[in-house]
Amino acid sequence: MVAAVTLQAFNPFRTGKLVLYQVTYHTGWHGFEFIPFAILGMLGGLYGGLFIKLNMRIASFRRNSSLAVFKSPVLEVILATFVTALINFPIRFMRAQSSELVYTLFAECADITEDNLGLCKSGIANTGVILLLVVSAVLGFFLAAMTFGLQMPAGILLPSMAIGALYGRA
Repeated sequence: MVAAVTLQAFNPFRTGKLVLYQVTYHTGWHGFEFIPFAILGMLGGLYGGLFIKLNMRIASFRRNSSLAVFKSPVLEVILATFVTALINFPIRFMRAQSSELVYTLFAECADITEDNLGLCKSGIANTGVILLLVVSAVLGFFLAAMTFGLQMPAGILLPSMAIGALYGRA
């Protein structure tokens, strides 16, 4: 209750709401949608398990490697930043700021005023967007696993939400 009152008083998201990503839909659920949602849930479980396994292997490689870049946290962060920038910049979904990307991916097309990411295209034009969403999610998965164990404070919640939202939107 104290947290809710504090959030309402400070309004940190400048939306007047208590949550950062409030999702409202104008249409109801259809029965046939439960099958894809169940599949998404299973993929999310597999994603979590694979993420943990991959992150543990990367951490073990960092610990046991004799490469100089892994012995210097500053060099490792610079290398990870360079690789992340090279991979992310050409792809519009990866280039977007995470909070704005998640907000846009959670929104219905009726609520999007400016479709800068091209999410609300219809017909054959949507095929390229779907492919780009999946590619962005896969690349985001590997980049998050690689950067999660770095010697700098970063987050895992927002990147995980973005990866899940990319898969879900696709």
